[in-house]
Amino acid sequence: MITKVKIETTNEKKINTNIPSRVGNDLKLCPGDSLEWDLQKKDGLWVAIIRKVE
Repeated sequence: MITKVKIETTNEKKINTNIPSRVGNDLKLCPGDSLEWDLQKKDGLWVAIIRKVE
């Protein structure tokens, strides 16, 4: 799965990307749900661990 990053057009400094439907379905995401992101470096690569906050 590949997604593209875009800059949000508000005054805040943030970037956005879409969540692939497969990920949304697997995590059973609904509008308004929150996600927790944890970045870890493994074997020289950055890995994002994403979980739905219950």
